[in-house]
Amino acid sequence: MAVKKLTIATSFTNNGIYKMLATLQNYLQNHAIHKTRNVLLTMSDRQLEDVGISRALLIQGVKQWPWREGLVTSNASQPRVEQPGRFKAAQINKAIRELSDMSDAQLRDIGIDRGSIRHAAKYGVADRGPKQAA
Repeated sequence: MAVKKLTIATSFTNNGIYKMLATLQNYLQNHAIHKTRNVLLTMSDRQLEDVGISRALLIQGVKQWPWREGLVTSNASQPRVEQPGRFKAAQINKAIRELSDMSDAQLRDIGIDRGSIRHAAKYGVADRGPKQAA
């Protein structure tokens, strides 16, 4: 009896998997930015000013993210969205201070609870993990 060798061909290389994951990550980031924009549009001019967001850039859309004057790059070769985990420690600490100074209601308006401030500052989105019972 002859033994036949079964070979399964796959079209995914390591490079292809990394590209697919990067595409998925970019999609999820853009989705989170879009949802954040919708929440920010409901805020008053005073609230936007307090967190340093430009309503004019906010109205222009997701492509103008991070909606702060002087931070939007026009160089097309640069990535539009900074990758999570690449924020500098000083930026993270500043974001933590700014978010910590906000009231619980303001944090709730932007989809962050007080326990998720560090995660949101570091990764740009609120931690959506399972909540512990009190």
